[in-house]
Order: sequence, then structure tokens, then C-alpha cells
Amino acid sequence: MNYKRKLKIINKNLQSAIMFKAPLVIILFIILITAGYGVNVYIGNKEISKKITEIKQAIDSEKDIVNAFLIYGESVKGSELTLHSDKIRGEHDKSIKSLSDLVVYLEELIWRNILGFIIFTCAAVISLVVLIINLFSISHRIAGPVQLVTDGLKKINNYEHVKARSLRKKDLCVELHTEYVNLLKKHFHNKM
Repeated sequence: MNYKRKLKIINKNLQSAIMFKAPLVIILFIILITAGYGVNVYIGNKEISKKITEIKQAIDSEKDIVNAFLIYGESVKGSELTLHSDKIRGEHDKSIKSLSDLVVYLEELIWRNILGFIIFTCAAVISLVVLIINLFSISHRIAGPVQLVTDGLKKINNYEHVKARSLRKKDLCVELHTEYVNLLKKHFHNKM
């Protein structure tokens, strides 16, 4: 008895799509999104750190200005210190403007990070939806032919007449269906 069993039921395209292509695309997509988000966070944190250093310097300058005003207040009225109050006032106003600008900049960075998070979240949701749609599509491309063969075998088991039907254009399990149709033609003289 020369019996050779065919080990492969599902075709190579399906095996490749399920085992390699779909997960690889999804993993690469998630890695790219994560890397992009990570770069955005890194650059944002670097800029924030730089601006925080500038704010600390401006605060130190403000402390010096306040100390100078305190010294001025304790001094005798009408001395030479009154001549320097305009310069101190100018430096004070400059420091306050610098602090205000830095606060606005940091607020923009916060919104950029929020936007990055929203984009990352949307991309993850889109990835999940794409994955679900692809898995749904692939599962139906497999389930259709399997259901067709299963229904035919049930009819054969109940001694009912079975007529071979063709697969849909994008259905998988073509080899299984071909063997099923060959079985029907050979044993039941059906024609497609």
C-alpha cells in the first residue's frame, strides 16, 4: 500500500500572511510610532530642561534685584543709590518678561506633549482596528471554504446529493477545496 499523506492543508500565502506578514507589519508600525513618540518626548524634555535652567537663572537675577532694592530701602534717602534705581527697574522688567516668555514656551511644550500623546493613542487605536479588520477578513477567507467542505461532508454522511460549488475570488484553503471537489467528481460524478 503506497499511501502518501499531504501534510499541507492551508496554502503558503495564508501561512505567510498569518505567521509573518500581518504581525510583522503591526510590530513595525507600533515600533515606528513608539520611536517617533520617544524622540518627541526626548526633544521636548531636553528643551524643557534648557528652559528650566534659564528660568532658574532669571529667578536668581530677580533675587539679586530684590536684595538690591532692600539694600536701597535701608539706605539713607538722597544718596547716590537713587541714581541706580532706573537701571534696577529695567533689569527687573527684563527678567519678568523673560520669565513670562519662558512660562508661555513651557505651556506650548506641554500642549505638544499632549498632542503627541493623542496622536500616539489614535495611531494605536487605528492599528488595533486595522488588525481586527484584517483578522476578520482572513478568518472569513478561511471559514468560508471550511464551512463549504464541512456542509458537503455532512450531506454525504446523510446520503444526500452534493453538488460542488466554487470558492469566492479571495477565499483561501484552495487546496482543501480542490481535493474536496476531486473527491466529489471521482466518487459522485459531480461537475463544477
